[in-house]
Amino acid sequence: MTEPSPGPVFRNDPLSGYPAEDFLTADLRTEFHRSARPGTVRAEGWVVQRNRRVVFCAAELFQNGELIASASCTQIVRRP
Repeated sequence: MTEPSPGPVFRNDPLSGYPAEDFLTADLRTEFHRSARPGTVRAEGWVVQRNRRVVFCAAELFQNGELIASASCTQIVRRP
């Protein structure tokens, strides 16, 4: 759920103001609050805080307006 979502927020987004970067996942935590049912789910991901070397991200997964999962991760930015 979170590995694909937080990456593009700071890796590929040309509007972020940061060049394309490689990163390593230092920590990834996922909490499942309830079961998903067949149908549409909506994911929201965002950067909580960022500095030159570390990015803290979060994401939530919703179905029918209810939170079904949440996650957080810490990314280490690799510099060339």
